[in-house]
Order: sequence, then C-alpha cells, then structure tokens
Amino acid sequence: VPNAHKRTYSEYRVLTEARTVARAGLADYFLERLPGEDPNEWTVEEFNAWEQARILEEREEALTEEQREFLKEKNILIEDLHWLQKDYYDSYMEYPDEELRETIEAYYQFGLAKVMGE
Repeated sequence: VPNAHKRTYSEYRVLTEARTVARAGLADYFLERLPGEDPNEWTVEEFNAWEQARILEEREEALTEEQREFLKEKNILIEDLHWLQKDYYDSYMEYPDEELRETIEAYYQFGLAKVMGE
C-alpha cells in the first residue's frame, strides 16, 4: 500500500483487503487451504472471512456437549470463548457469570484501546 505510514488503520485495512490473494503474496498459503481455488479471484477480505469462519467451526466442533450447553445458557459467543480459556483454561465453567463477563469485556476494552491508539 503506497504511503502506508500516512494512512489510518481503517484506510490501510480497506486497501490491503481489497487486493487479490495472489497480489498480496498469499497464493501459496491460500492454495494450502483451498486447493483448486484461484487466488486471483479471491480478495484478501474474502479469504480472511473464510478462514475466520473455518476457525470458529473447528472450535465449535471441538466443544463437548456440556460446554455447548454452558455457552448457550450463559449467552457466550464461540468467538469469546478463547478469552475465557486464555485466563481460566478449561475451568471457566466454575466461575461466576459476573467474573466471566468482566474478563470478556476487559479483552474487548484492550482491543479497542489498541485500535484507538491509547
């Protein structure tokens, strides 16, 4: 991306994700995951979305039925489970709802602060 250092994060992201996978230099990585697909026809944004969906699917498949029920009952997203596992490993089901909520919120606040440059 020309003059990347002069761009905002949002501008940089839009420009880099609009490129094709091949132009971004990710063709080999792409073809390892999607053999038979054309890296010239996929944008980086499309590939990232596909990859994130695949990761979430794998995480969900790895859950036990007890974990699935817990997440459903507590209204916790699969996307947020890794934050709980990072802090509590597999014992997250033993902690009070408020503590789990605060843990997830803290990670979101941290991410937001990074984006905002705080």
